[in-house]
Amino acid sequence: RATKKSDPAAGVFGYLLTGMSAMFLLFLANNAMTDLHREVRQRTMARYHTLHQHLTPFVTGKVMFAVVVLVICSVILLAGGGLIFGVAWQRPGALTALTLGYAFFAAGLMAALVALIPDERKASALNTVVSMGLALAGGCLFPPQGLPAFLRDHIAPLLPTYWFVDTARNLQYSGAVAWIPALIKL
Repeated sequence: RATKKSDPAAGVFGYLLTGMSAMFLLFLANNAMTDLHREVRQRTMARYHTLHQHLTPFVTGKVMFAVVVLVICSVILLAGGGLIFGVAWQRPGALTALTLGYAFFAAGLMAALVALIPDERKASALNTVVSMGLALAGGCLFPPQGLPAFLRDHIAPLLPTYWFVDTARNLQYSGAVAWIPALIKL
């Protein structure tokens, strides 16, 4: 059976696709979780609270909704993008588990930010700035080696975006990688 030579452009697209997916998943989590502000504004949460003593199931449902949306979007981004750009994911099982962990992180982070800022417009603006900052400092937009030394050596390794993107890229291009520690951190 003849093997097809890998397309060099697929390597570049795979590299960019993991980082851009991480950034876009943060934006999508922000959109899904700011729905809580709309629930407060439209008094849906107040009506729910009149029937139920605790809001935990309501908020948990919103977080799970965000995770499901992020999983569906990550399939579209990573699997669909992989098909379109000819990226053959080397370790799809590990990438899937890592992406699921990242989806939980993104939904949880945006839920926490929504809870901290009661104003919908301010929360949306802050969440966008936080998402862009995490994407930039975590190496989503370009290789982390291009960051200033302090940011690259002391800040980026502490960021969940870095854990996801660096591990996903290493899974694709470095072969055997210890991805479970990154999954646990996420």
